[in-house]
Amino acid sequence: MYSLESINFQNKSPEQIGELLIEAKKAYYTSGKPIMDDHTYDTLEEILRLKLPNHRIFTKVGHPNFDTSFDKLAHIMPMGSQNKVTNIADLVHYFELKFNNLNNYSSPLVKRGIEGGFIVQPKCDGISVELIYKNSVLINAITRGDGQIGDVITQNIVKMKNFIKNPKDFTGSVRCEIMVTKKDFEKLNQHVGTHYNAFLPNNDTIFYSNPRNAASGLSQRLDSKYSEYCSLYAVDIYPNLSTVNDEIKFLQQLGFTTVESTLCHNFNQIENIYQQFLIKNRNDYPFEIDGLVIKINDNKLAQSLGNKNNRPKHQVAYKFPASTNTSTILNITWQVGPMGAITPVAQIEPIELSGAIVTFASLANHDLIIKKNI
Repeated sequence: MYSLESINFQNKSPEQIGELLIEAKKAYYTSGKPIMDDHTYDTLEEILRLKLPNHRIFTKVGHPNFDTSFDKLAHIMPMGSQNKVTNIADLVHYFELKFNNLNNYSSPLVKRGIEGGFIVQPKCDGISVELIYKNSVLINAITRGDGQIGDVITQNIVKMKNFIKNPKDFTGSVRCEIMVTKKDFEKLNQHVGTHYNAFLPNNDTIFYSNPRNAASGLSQRLDSKYSEYCSLYAVDIYPNLSTVNDEIKFLQQLGFTTVESTLCHNFNQIENIYQQFLIKNRNDYPFEIDGLVIKINDNKLAQSLGNKNNRPKHQVAYKFPASTNTSTILNITWQVGPMGAITPVAQIEPIELSGAIVTFASLANHDLIIKKNI
């Protein structure tokens, strides 16, 4: 499991960082077993964007079309990923307003955006999929893939919770997030453990490490097994209506289960929602979320803004802080890197972090070692 502390940046060129990110992205989207936590990935991506902005990883959104044995199809609706911010100052700046001048909405983007409002939604930590309907009949269900082409997983979607078979008088596309709720995650692991762990040697166990990994693995099973443990939550519709708020209401009229959506008219309201989630709502939520999605409500304005970093300018992910956990150092060993650098490595009591079981941690950060009095 890569972390910022375990990566020796002195021995990593920008090209090597880019290839490491591609390796991590492939593991994240296709294996259900991440090799890097989200905070490390986001940080490395920002470093690479500054040092090598034309790297091939930035020419695509989503993940490349790794061989998954599913048929591939092109998307009808936009299926891009989102730009990210991690604090209120960056959120305000993203919408072209200086943080220390909140009462002076001089930017046309912000002024018009605030007049029409912003839609705030929990950012589902799941798998994006486009459901394509024609004359109220599902034609195809396509994973996000690289944002242009994805895997056809229709056979699995029809078995998931909240699936709408025949939305009345509807032709178009609905973007959903495939989630495994916390309750279904417990049921899934209990079921899998009961059926398989007795056959494993040496007290080994089979289980999904977290709901996001379960959603990724189950949604792309060729045999459709356990798809019933997944749930669909609608987040977008195509063709677009006048406002995002109208779209949410229309999706609900069609019978879809939508994500929670709140109309806000200033950044203080957005920040209040963010802080409420950090204090309580995040842990109490029925499924895993890793931030908020902030969307300009007025679709005419939104569509006029174009893209930033190959991602839509009119919306942004306001991410929660990186996950942390506490463990105990059991032993310290010395590791020789490919360039001859000798690095201390701590063996720790196993802990769960970002969907992976961590048993080792690098002690290469000298300042951190002094601070922690190790």
